[in-house]
Parts: sequence; structure tokens; C-alpha cells
Amino acid sequence: MRRIAVTGIGLITSIGNGRESFWHNLIAGVHGIGPVQMFDTSQHRTHLGGEVKEFRAGDYISTLDTASLA
Repeated sequence: MRRIAVTGIGLITSIGNGRESFWHNLIAGVHGIGPVQMFDTSQHRTHLGGEVKEFRAGDYISTLDTASLA
């Protein structure tokens, strides 16, 4: 079995990126659900979702690693 270490925890959510903005919006009753804007939903049964906005994975991980997430 391989050992790991968790060195930090971050939040990337539809109501805020980071602990402070997430907590502020949670307490304020922000729900983060709305019309999906990142892709065309016309062929789907639902048009609502909790999109993560203002987050670019490339700011945190390499392009190579980003490609492996898709």
C-alpha cells in the first residue's frame, strides 16, 4: 500500500472558489444553481446546473495533467 499526505484542502464550487467566498455565499443562502452556459443544453432534459465559474485548472496544474482529467 502506498502512503499519501494531504497537505491542504481547497473548495471549488458553484457558490465560490476558496474557503472564504464559499462560506460567505453559503451563509448568505446563495444556491449556485442556474441555466447552464458552458455548453448547449438543447439536446438534454435539463438546462440547469451548478457550474463552477471563474476557475481555470491550468492555473493550478500542468497542461499535461489537465488533459488527463478530460
